[in-house]
Parts: sequence; C-alpha cells; structure tokens
Amino acid sequence: MNSLLKKIKATILIVEDDAINSSYLSQVISNILPLSTIFEAASYDATAAIVNKSKPDLIFMDYYLPGKHGIDIAKEINALPHQKKIPIILFTSHTPEENSAQLSVWGIYYLLRKPANIQAITNAIEVCFKELPSEENNEPSNNIPDKKLHFNKEVFFEKIGNDNAFASMLFNSFIENFHTQAEGIKSAYNNKDNEKYLKNIHHLKGEAGTLCFEVLHELLNHLEVTAFDCHDEISRILEDIASKFYFLKRNINNFYNV
Repeated sequence: MNSLLKKIKATILIVEDDAINSSYLSQVISNILPLSTIFEAASYDATAAIVNKSKPDLIFMDYYLPGKHGIDIAKEINALPHQKKIPIILFTSHTPEENSAQLSVWGIYYLLRKPANIQAITNAIEVCFKELPSEENNEPSNNIPDKKLHFNKEVFFEKIGNDNAFASMLFNSFIENFHTQAEGIKSAYNNKDNEKYLKNIHHLKGEAGTLCFEVLHELLNHLEVTAFDCHDEISRILEDIASKFYFLKRNINNFYNV
C-alpha cells in the first residue's frame, strides 16, 4: 500500500444505501487514509447536505441508489452553485452506457468494480487525488505524473527541442484520441475482432511510446501479447489503462512544462 496516502488529511463521503457495503468501504478507506474524516450517506438529500456542509475532497458513489442512479446524483452534486467539482469514484458491477469522457464531465474519474479489494480501492484513490505528499519532505510533489505514468520528460523534450507549445499540442491531441482508441480496443475485444483489437493496441502503443509514457507503453505491450482468451487478465489491463486516462486528463498541464 502507498505509504504516501497515510499522510493525506482528506474528507471522504461514501454514498451507499447498503449498510454492510458502506461499513466495509469506510473501514478500508480509514486504513488507507488514516487521517481522513469519513461521512456516509444513503440518499441524494443526505449527500447534498454533507457536500454543502463538509465539502468532501472525494466521493465514493454507488451506481444503484433509491430513487436516483449514482450518475444522476454525481451530475446534480457537481452542478450545485458555488460548488468546486469533486472527484467521484463510481463503484458498481454494472457497466454504464456513458463513456469515460462523458463521465469525467460530471466528476466521475474512476469506475471501481464490485467486489473491490483493498488494492483496487487504493488504486482508485491514487488516481483521484491530484497531489500526494512527497516521501522526503512532506511537501506536495510537482512530479506526480512521473510516479503514475513514468513519463520520461528528459527524453521527450530532447526529441522535440524544449518546445512547450508543440508539446501542448501533442499532449492535447493524445488526450482527445486516447479515449476513442481505448474504447476501440475494448469494443473489438468484446466483439471478438482480433485483427481490429491488435491494430488499435498497436496504434495507441505507438503514440504512448512517442510521448514517452513508459508505463502505459508497457501495459499496452503486455495487452498485445496476452492470449485473447485470458479474459480476467485482459479486463484487469483494460481497467488499468482506463485509470491512466483519468489520471492523465486531470494532470495534463503538468506534462508539457519544461
């Protein structure tokens, strides 16, 4: 478990109508973030009241809730007047119809599959927190993208000649294409179209390599050589790739400043 998370003081809201699931999640989060303050809600009204009063830093939102789906509550919470957008982890066994780009507009940056173990919950928290304290000096780290994606900044800017404007254009184009290509990989896999599946992986892997995202490149390489019938492993890799997209989208400006 990431020891840096233990240094974060955060307010967490769990929105879950099942008492056992809520208690389990609360206990796990308190172990991951021991300095956190945790609130629990089981309805939209209770959620809105806690958001207005306690200003949570992160929300864990169940998909199925009485009267409203978690996505609908996320839309309304992040549309409240004078409300800064709160990152939301949507936990569900259901696959939403909305794509990840649509979900992120409403503050949903991570889909956490049920049942979720401690490592999966830790990964989700790491993605949604924009800054972690530095291991050495307890100050916020300015190099978080390196930790999450292993961005080789030195090699990248050596390639392009320290041109921030050009780097900005490349990264923003990559962000725009990333989701479409990742969805294409997933769709081809679900449709058992091996040729299209490998073509999409190869294309996205090439772009990740060009932009020096070493971890993403390794993930895609692993996906490319994983047997097509290894469903659990492929699902795990695809989920990890999706988490990289959310993280990159939230931290894009940190990558192209020399």
